[in-house]
Amino acid sequence: MRNVDFGKLESVWSLSRKYWFHFLSLVSIVVFMMLGYSPVLSVFWATVVSFVTSFLRSDTALFSYDLFRGKGSLSDHVFQSPFVKAMYRRLDRRAQRRARRAPAPASSSASSRSPAWG
Repeated sequence: MRNVDFGKLESVWSLSRKYWFHFLSLVSIVVFMMLGYSPVLSVFWATVVSFVTSFLRSDTALFSYDLFRGKGSLSDHVFQSPFVKAMYRRLDRRAQRRARRAPAPASSSASSRSPAWG
């Protein structure tokens, strides 16, 4: 790990100027709550705002621009999109955690099993 070269990194201000719209979701939660929306609806609409603003730059778009230009098949663009890949990884990690927490199966002898209703 000591010999890792990170190359030239951009400054915080440079990244903030380039990706300013990522902060818009945080601001929109406050704005929606000031407009009288509940916290849950405010977060929902902030998520919608984030989804829409992700298309301001092609490198942050949740779906490829080619999907909207009609290039290639719909299924390829949707199922290979960063959005679907991220959701799949999230669900896969959740399933792995559940599998680790699952209790060990009980022995199959009838005397050691208790009825399901008891």
